[in-house]
This record gives sequence, structure tokens and C-alpha cells, in this order.
Amino acid sequence: MATENLAIFDIDGTLIRGQSQKSLLMFLYSGGYISHWYYFKIMIWFILYQLHFIDSPKKVMEYAFSVFKNTREDRAKEIIDEYFELHLKYKFYNDGLKLIEQLKGEGYRIILISNAINLIVERIEKYLKADDSIGTILEVVDGRLTGKIDGSIVYGLEKKRVLEEYSRKNDIKLSNASAYGDHISDISMLELVGHPFVVNPSNRLSSIAIKKGWPILIFKN
Repeated sequence: MATENLAIFDIDGTLIRGQSQKSLLMFLYSGGYISHWYYFKIMIWFILYQLHFIDSPKKVMEYAFSVFKNTREDRAKEIIDEYFELHLKYKFYNDGLKLIEQLKGEGYRIILISNAINLIVERIEKYLKADDSIGTILEVVDGRLTGKIDGSIVYGLEKKRVLEEYSRKNDIKLSNASAYGDHISDISMLELVGHPFVVNPSNRLSSIAIKKGWPILIFKN
């Protein structure tokens, strides 16, 4: 498998518009799964993190997804399916979907990677018929979610680490791989591969891409 070409895609902002986890929380709130007060507190946590009053995104995610505490794993997957069918599948960039189909036709192995919870990432993997996916894992004990995160969130340098581990296990040379990301936190992932692409980048990432000579793609619907 060492000569196999690999295409690695970030999800939020790259393949879909916006943030899948924020969208999920809005869905849970509008569907009555969480109370107004709980939703309000989650949004406050997100704001505090964005203002750097909270230094660990893991703390924010664990607080947000404690909503699933004691939920059966199969029931949580049913909720994610409902969310996906009613909302998330309409947020994909058509250009991104076309690119994935093109790469599949060229024999690429498609892997998705995101800091989003694994239940979302795995549902997207199924929809796109990708070869594999890596997401932030929600802990499951005796068939029920604990509301905790198992390990680290797949963000920033952690994306680089898990991709290096993935390449070793699957005997894939990342020098042959392509990666697609939209956010400055994807830099370590983009620098890891032989063929980095930035998608719909912010001004900061766009400037870096121009300096490094990385192609810039604009995905539209």
C-alpha cells in the first residue's frame, strides 16, 4: 500500500459550510433535546473559549456534549442520523463533492479528519463513501456515552500526530498524499503532506498559502 495515493480532507469549512458541531447543538436545541438554559450556557462556553478565557477546547467540547451522558450509543447514532438527513447533508459544497468523486476515480484513498465528534465524522464518511475517517472520540462504557472525550481532540498538532500514526499503520507515504484544509489550525497537517491545498481560506491562511506556493481552491455550491 506504500505507493497508494491518499487524499485527506478536513470537514468543517472545507467540505461543508460552517461548523458541524455548532449546527448539531442548534438542532438539539430546536428539537427539544436540550433546554434553553443549557443551550445558552454552551454558547457562553464557546464565547469564553473564543475570547481565550478558556484555554482548552476539550473542556468546551466535553461540556457541550455532556448532553449525551448516559445515552445509549445506538440512540445517539439515531439522533445524529436525524440531524444529518434534516440539516447537515444540505451544507456540503458541491465543488468538494465533485472533487472527491474525481479523486476516487483516479484511485485515491479518501480519508476524512476533523475535531468534530466521531459520530458526526463517521456519518459523513458513510455518506461520502470515503475509505476511512478520524474524529474526536466520545467515550462509551457499557454501550452508553459517558459525556467525556476519549483521548485528545483531533485539532491542530493532534491532526499531524494521528495522521503520522495512520500512515505508519497503513504503510502510506505522506509525501505522496494530498491534504485539504481551510483553517490556520490545519497548518501542521498541510505541511505534513507532499501536496497541500487550502480551501476557502481566511486571510491569514491565504497569506501563508501564497508565501508557500500552495494552491488555493474556492469551493462553491
